[in-house]
Amino acid sequence: MIMKRKEKIDKICSKGNPFKVPENYFHNLTEEVMAKLPEKKSVPVEEFVKVTLWTRVRPWIYMAAVFAGMLLGFRFMLEHTTDSQPIPVIAVTNYKEDSEWDDEYLEAIIDHSMMDDYTLYIYLTEVDGDLY
Repeated sequence: MIMKRKEKIDKICSKGNPFKVPENYFHNLTEEVMAKLPEKKSVPVEEFVKVTLWTRVRPWIYMAAVFAGMLLGFRFMLEHTTDSQPIPVIAVTNYKEDSEWDDEYLEAIIDHSMMDDYTLYIYLTEVDGDLY
């Protein structure tokens, strides 16, 4: 019974190629396709656009103008930037050892001194070339 079912299935689903191609189909295919295409107009030589020097150089000039504009814009922005907080400047005319400075002025000076912690410590503990 199993063999009969298997034979029946093999008849229904044969392993051969079920598709058929008409005779000389590929032999005449190119001529048939070309015959069905519409005729193409030929373009006269006068209608072609001449390539001038300006059309070749124009993209490069535009690119140079963009870069020049960017550079000028950055330069303008960098020159006209202002700090949001001005740096306090202390003029010491009569320095006395016992005088005290406000902490806000000292913190601003230390922040803008561009020194690392160790150099600042050495500078603050040094008096006339001698360490405390």
